[in-house]
Order: sequence, then structure tokens, then C-alpha cells
Amino acid sequence: MFHFLHSSEGQAMDDSKFKRFESLYKRFVDGTRWINEQMARGVNVERDKDEFKRFVIEPMDKMWGELTQSEKDYWSTIMTAVRMFKGRLI
Repeated sequence: MFHFLHSSEGQAMDDSKFKRFESLYKRFVDGTRWINEQMARGVNVERDKDEFKRFVIEPMDKMWGELTQSEKDYWSTIMTAVRMFKGRLI
């Protein structure tokens, strides 16, 4: 989904690194939405939150720490756009 923006901007991030981070980010957006919906329904999501942290947040944080500043700037722009659309990935 974000690849068009990635390629048109000429980012230095190689395709495999880009795809890994994109996949984690999509899982982050979808997982956050799902957890919030479950909590709003009164469902206990503590175990789900622990798994989400272990399988999505921690790997995403690790990758974030390995990105160059220009890659972080690029993804910050994407994250801002996603927030503006309230997490709807179109």
C-alpha cells in the first residue's frame, strides 16, 4: 500500500526492510483498533495486549531504532496521515 509513496520519494530503504516495517505497521494499526474495540465491549484483553506487545510493538520498536533519520522522517509522515484518517488504511 505505501510502496507507491516509498518508490516515488526515492527512499533509501531497501524493499525487504520496507516490506517488513510496512507489515509491522499495518499489524500495529489493525491490532490497536481491534484491542480498543474489544475493550469498549468490556472484553478482558490483557493476554491479547501482552501478545500484541511481544509480536508487534517490540519488533516494531527494534526496527525503528535501526532506521536512518530519513527513513524515520518518511514513516513519521505516513503515521501522521494514518492518524488523520483515524487509522483507516485505504
